[in-house]
Amino acid sequence: MLSIRLPQELEEKLEKASKSEDRSKSWIIRKALEHYLEDLIDYQEARQVLNSSSPIYSNEEATKRLGF
Repeated sequence: MLSIRLPQELEEKLEKASKSEDRSKSWIIRKALEHYLEDLIDYQEARQVLNSSSPIYSNEEATKRLGF
């Protein structure tokens, strides 16, 4: 169980979204957090690749190297 405090403006937006989507506030928060964490993990993985010594290929180069 998790409890959070939201600024009033954000709470009002959440309430509005909850009503318009006919979903609970918890459901909306859960989905938003899932999407945020997926994006964050993707960003962190991309940063690791960019900071590594591995070669980086353009889409065209990768397609040629893979034989497509």
